[in-house]
Amino acid sequence: MALDGQTTALLLVLCRASLTEEEAQRARALAGQVIDWPSLAQMAILHEVSTLVWRNLAQLQAGREAPPAARQSLEAAARQTKLDGALRLAQSARIVRHLQEAGLAPIVLKGFAVGQLLYQDPVLRPTSDLDLLLPQADLTRACVALQGLGVPQPSSDAMAFHLAHGYHLPVEGPVLGQPLVIELHWDLAARQVFRLNLASLAERADLFALDAVSARRLSIEDTLVHLVLHIRKHR
Repeated sequence: MALDGQTTALLLVLCRASLTEEEAQRARALAGQVIDWPSLAQMAILHEVSTLVWRNLAQLQAGREAPPAARQSLEAAARQTKLDGALRLAQSARIVRHLQEAGLAPIVLKGFAVGQLLYQDPVLRPTSDLDLLLPQADLTRACVALQGLGVPQPSSDAMAFHLAHGYHLPVEGPVLGQPLVIELHWDLAARQVFRLNLASLAERADLFALDAVSARRLSIEDTLVHLVLHIRKHR
């Protein structure tokens, strides 16, 4: 889907986590021009920035010229994303607390760990799963602990395969009554490609509030390194 220049410019401003006064004035000016609102709404939903776009439009009291159908689709997507995010946040906090109570010290990767750094409200960022970093030696203990919440343990074949060929193990099960995929990482990238000092990562980890749970996340510098490695994986 190709957008015209004005619609693209408006979308790029509206998907920011926060707006300066200059950016707010620019957004209002652009919104008053001829905008392809249906396409803007579709692109915002496609790229999962509907929460940001809708919030900024509401705060700026802009976009009243948009057709009702475009506004309704954008608002519905934003509300659903926030609802899903609230559930994922509660699920993530439950998992992290449970692992901590089992004597483990997981580090939350991406998701809400990054969301709280960049957004005023962490559920503005869509999150579909929970990524945790643990020492490889704690992997079995973590799986046993998660089983106590109803998350099935992986088969021995699956465990052996991921240990031999990967750096994280996906498990899935119901948490707070809804399915959740949990990826248990023991590294941030393939060891044959990048060798990271995981003990140093853990020492530099910061504390943050994951809902009502005090959790750990990578330092800002290490988070940047991890995001670059993650983009490389999915390029």
